[in-house]
Amino acid sequence: STMLRFRPFLLPLAGVRGFSGVGGVRGAVSRYHALLEKHPLTVKAITSGTIAFAGDAVAQLSQRPEPTLAAKLAAYDGRRAFNFTVLGLALVAPALHVWYGRLARIVPGNSVGATALRVGLDQLVFAPVFIPVFYSGLLTLQGQSDQIASKLKQEWWTTLQHNWQLWVPAQIVNFKFVPQLYQVLFANMVGLVWNVYLSFAGHRAVKNN
Repeated sequence: STMLRFRPFLLPLAGVRGFSGVGGVRGAVSRYHALLEKHPLTVKAITSGTIAFAGDAVAQLSQRPEPTLAAKLAAYDGRRAFNFTVLGLALVAPALHVWYGRLARIVPGNSVGATALRVGLDQLVFAPVFIPVFYSGLLTLQGQSDQIASKLKQEWWTTLQHNWQLWVPAQIVNFKFVPQLYQVLFANMVGLVWNVYLSFAGHRAVKNN
């Protein structure tokens, strides 16, 4: 089954304290799998929104100049966190859900050739388009839509290069070994790191030329 094929990615958690016994990792994975099959887009959206929130939280707390955690939390920007979470929930998850489904239909199978073609399409077609869509959405939510053109000129190429450094190897693993049902989940797991970068870059001040 799909869940059995994904088990090698989840087995390491079985030995982690808190993930064993009744209600442990196998039960949690089974419940997640059932919900994912019944409500795929909803579950992916909630997962993506949660990870976007976590990525922004890491970025904010590491970026704040305050000397203590309590002071950093007091200065925490809730609106920024809300905006980033909304993008993860309402933009990233639906886009990946549709895109990965389409990729699987266009390039079926997980042979070396199929994997290479999927990664190429993902990184040379989808990523260059989705990055400006993401930044545009973020600036719009922040009430800074007048800065979109300048932001893209400043950040697009640098973000795309960093994207390739992280996502090319990650997507090779994703498209080669991860069942399609779990590909958005895997991308979200890697995306925790990516969201930290996007939060930094997305909230970097636009330079006036």
